[in-house]
Amino acid sequence: MTTTVSLFCLVYGDSFSRAFEVEIGREKSISVLREFVVQSGPSSLNGVRPADLDLWSVSIPISNEEGSQFPDLNQLRKLGIAETVGEAFPDSVDLQKRHARVIVTNAFHLSATSTSRLVNMTMV
Repeated sequence: MTTTVSLFCLVYGDSFSRAFEVEIGREKSISVLREFVVQSGPSSLNGVRPADLDLWSVSIPISNEEGSQFPDLNQLRKLGIAETVGEAFPDSVDLQKRHARVIVTNAFHLSATSTSRLVNMTMV
């Protein structure tokens, strides 16, 4: 088993051209992953507290399409903060380099505006 994993991330509603990669140890918690997302993510996450983010497990093939990505969050599994990255993404899961693996949403923004654009990130 490898000790680290590379995940592509995408802010909910962004196009794949704004995806970014995060490398993190499998033993780290999802809570720590949120911190990495804020540090490595786009400027739209500047000033966002990691504790205000929710992470969702996905497997979306990354394409050259410029369209915004709005996956149905009701169909995704929300990652628990105490869950480890290794539990969320076990070796048995094919972590293909060209797939987004995590969607990140801003929990505060979600509760304040249910229909407007969400701040989310996806990791591959």
